[in-house]
Parts: sequence; structure tokens; C-alpha cells
Amino acid sequence: MCDKRSNSSLRDRRQSSLSDVEFYRAAERELASFYQTVLKMHGPEEAQRAAEQWIAELQEPAAALLSDPRHATINAARALALRVAPQRG
Repeated sequence: MCDKRSNSSLRDRRQSSLSDVEFYRAAERELASFYQTVLKMHGPEEAQRAAEQWIAELQEPAAALLSDPRHATINAARALALRVAPQRG
């Protein structure tokens, strides 16, 4: 027989899996938008570097605590701005 605890545990795992799927879909859309914008504004080389930075940001251990991939976009955009901004001397 199944008890109520095992049923709720299975339900919790299923809900967790769905939220993971939703997170990765959102991350995929976020990265695609970020890449296309950088490509249009700064060209393919900078878009590639920005995408790599974005992925690195998402892989940071602290990112696992966040449920929104936009933090990766914010941090990667900050790094991009520092790279492409004219140096003040």
C-alpha cells in the first residue's frame, strides 16, 4: 500500500521537475534574446563572448539559489559594458 507521505513526496518531486523545466526554458529564451541584441549592436565576436559570459554567470554556485535567469543577463551585460565602453584616460 502507498501511504500519504510517499504520495506527497512523489508530487513534490514532480513539481520540482516542472519548475526545473520552466527555468531552463526561460533561460534559453533569455540567452537567445541577449545574444541577438549583442549581435545586432556589437557583432558576432562580442556576441559570442557575451554568451559565454552569460553561461558562466548561470553556472555560478550562487546562481543555483536564484529562480530567475535574468541575473545572468544583468551580470553579463555589466561585463559587456566594461569591455566595450571607451576607456577614459
